[in-house]
Order: sequence, then C-alpha cells, then structure tokens
Amino acid sequence: MKKDKKTTSQKIICKPSDKLKLNTTKIITYHHTELISKWINRSDKLASPYEFKLLFRRSRDGATRNKFHEICDDQSRTVTIVKVKDSNEILGGYNPIEWKSDGEYASTKDSFIFSFNNDRIENYILSHV
Repeated sequence: MKKDKKTTSQKIICKPSDKLKLNTTKIITYHHTELISKWINRSDKLASPYEFKLLFRRSRDGATRNKFHEICDDQSRTVTIVKVKDSNEILGGYNPIEWKSDGEYASTKDSFIFSFNNDRIENYILSHV
C-alpha cells in the first residue's frame, strides 16, 4: 500500500484533568492545552487549563487497533492529537464518551474536532459535531 503524503508521524491520546508533562510530546504546547481546555468547557474564560495524562502514543505503544483498544477502552473525556508528517499541521478531536471495541455506538453533542494549520496557535479550525 502506497503511503499518502499526509501520513501521520505522531499520534497521542490524552485524558484531561490528569497530568501530561509537555516535554513528553513535541506536538502541542501549553498554549494549545489552554485553548483546548476552553473548547472542552465551551467558554472563552478559563480559571486554569486542564492538565493532560498521556494514555496512548503510536510511536511508543504501536499502531495496532488491538493495542489502541487495550489502552483506551473505557476511557472517557479524551483528546486525540495527530501531527501530520512533513508539515506543521496538527489535527485532533475531543471525545467525552468512553471508547469501546464491542461494536456498540453512542452519541454526544459535546464532541468536537480541530486543526491547527501552522505554528501560530491563532490559526485554527474548530468544528462541533
């Protein structure tokens, strides 16, 4: 299978309200976490941003579906962050409901997806699903 130019180089899953030491990822900065925290709260004001706990990292944990579900199943309130290979583009999303691998689906109005298009954090696209 030929790889597309926009193949991801890094992928992480984080859980808000726990701690992600920002030196554990080169994808996002503290300013990104502040903005994502505001989006989770649906507010322009934020007393303090969520801290994040790293759950899954593709380069550390592998790129298999089984490993992803082994680590992420039953986890709710997660943020997925993906760095697009050979670019400054960051893609991501927030999932407030638990990941499951049992084939059942759930719905929510609180999820969203986002992208940062370059090194300037102000250049983003946010879409509520």
